[in-house]
Amino acid sequence: MHGWFDNVAGILIGRNAAPDAAEPERQNYFDALISALSHLKVPVIYDVDIGHVPPQLSLVNGALATISFSGKGGSISQQL
Repeated sequence: MHGWFDNVAGILIGRNAAPDAAEPERQNYFDALISALSHLKVPVIYDVDIGHVPPQLSLVNGALATISFSGKGGSISQQL
């Protein structure tokens, strides 16, 4: 990935609006994420309420964030 994620502590991925492929030979969304990101060895949280699919919370571009997550839910705190 050309160094784009070299200094990340974790990755948030917003909710996906596209359904998984109907053909079993095609990779589904979750498997595609694992294939693309597993080598990074950082936490990846997906289906987060951010992005282009409601409900969509705003994240401030360039702000520092603290993310807390457990099996029951999580929170994001941003600092400008």
